[in-house]
Formats: sequence, structure tokens, C-alpha cells
Amino acid sequence: MKLPKVGDFDARALDLLVSTEALCRDADAASVARLDDWLDGDPVRTRNTGALRHDELTHRLSPWMGGADDATHAQGRSLLEMRALARLELPPARAVVHEGADAFANTLVAVARAVGEDDAALRRGPVASLRDANGVRIVYPAPGLIRPRLDEIRDYARAHIAECRALVATVAMVAIMNVHPFGDGNGRVARVVFNWMMLERARRFAYLPLSELAALSDGGFLLRLREAQYFGRWNGLVQFIHLAASRLFGSDS
Repeated sequence: MKLPKVGDFDARALDLLVSTEALCRDADAASVARLDDWLDGDPVRTRNTGALRHDELTHRLSPWMGGADDATHAQGRSLLEMRALARLELPPARAVVHEGADAFANTLVAVARAVGEDDAALRRGPVASLRDANGVRIVYPAPGLIRPRLDEIRDYARAHIAECRALVATVAMVAIMNVHPFGDGNGRVARVVFNWMMLERARRFAYLPLSELAALSDGGFLLRLREAQYFGRWNGLVQFIHLAASRLFGSDS
């Protein structure tokens, strides 16, 4: 995956990213409380999209995707991630990406352990997705490429986090999922990193519950993520995340 240049995002996408950052930063106590109540209600099992409509979460290709993976999400994945991030008390993301060469990679390992991979370490073997109905699978980067790719993400964050935090958080999340640095838990790690970056200047712990929204989107989130990863088309993912932030934390929440 080639990391995008800021110029690869059109003006509308950049405006949405700036707005997403502000929405998460300025979320009020009432909207955070409503989010907590929604998560406590096990929205994936009950198929409760809360402040969003189901058709807003899906993608035009969703009819050709499988349904929500209830086995993966039934235990309240965002609640687990939120507790992990709160427990870790990580230093500010801007500080970490400006530290020495090991700081960012070590932070990812700490996150992986906090979200349930107790013996987490950067993987040393090959890994691929399960084959789909057509026998197609995704083969993730070889182990020898993991650390160089993580260093690229760190350098990208170092260059752009002061300019647009939401852009860096989004790109880092997608890139971590693409690198697949761990044998398991990569989605959890990527989502925690996204929120860690977004929450650095936040007034409250306004955690975007991307796991539940992905599960309720009938593949809509994954399709948008794949468009960004493999085709460099970021607008769909940027719009999805902004919609979630505006409905959960905005004036219409």
C-alpha cells in the first residue's frame, strides 16, 4: 500500500477530516453518555444502528458481501478497545512519532497486548486471509517488510499530524490493517491507534466505535477501507468516519 499525499485528498475530503477532528475533540458529556448507553445495549446483536441509518452505513456493493460477523463483535469490541486505551495511558501521539526509531512500533505492541494478545510481538511468519467463495485470498506483507512499513507510517504521522490529525489517524488505521503486523488483533490495534491519535486534544473520551459500525454496515466499512488500501480512493472512508462522528458527537446527535 502506498501512503497517500495530502494532495491526493480533494478539498471536500480535507474539510470533512478537519470537521471530524473538531467533532471528536469537542464532544459534549451528553453525547458521550449516549454512546456509552448504545454500546452497553449490544448493538451488533440487536442490529441497532443508533443515531445512524442502516442505509447510510452500507455500500453499493454490500448486497454481495456477507452479513455482520457476530462471533467477532458480539462481546462489545469497542468497549474492550476503550478500556485498553484508557488503561494504557499512552503518551501523546505527536510525541511518540517524534521519538526514536522504536517508539511507534513498541506502542503498537503495547496496544496489541492491551486488547487481548498477551504475547503479542511483530509477527515472524507469513499470514493471509481466508479464501473467499471464489478461492481468492489476501496475502499480507512478508515479515521482513513489517518494520520498514511501520517506520513509513511513523514518518508520515511525523510529517502531517500537526497539519491534520484526522488525516493521519485515518491513514495510519488503514495502513496498519494493510501491514498486518501481528498474527491476530490487527483490526483492534488499528482502531485503538486511530482513536489514540484523535483523542489527544479531546475534552472527553469520545471514542469512535468503528468496530460496531463496521459490523452493522454489511461490509460497507470494509469495502471503503479496501478502496483506500488498493485503489487510493479515500473519499468513501473519510465520509463514513465523518458521518459517524457527526451523528454521534455533533449537534444532531
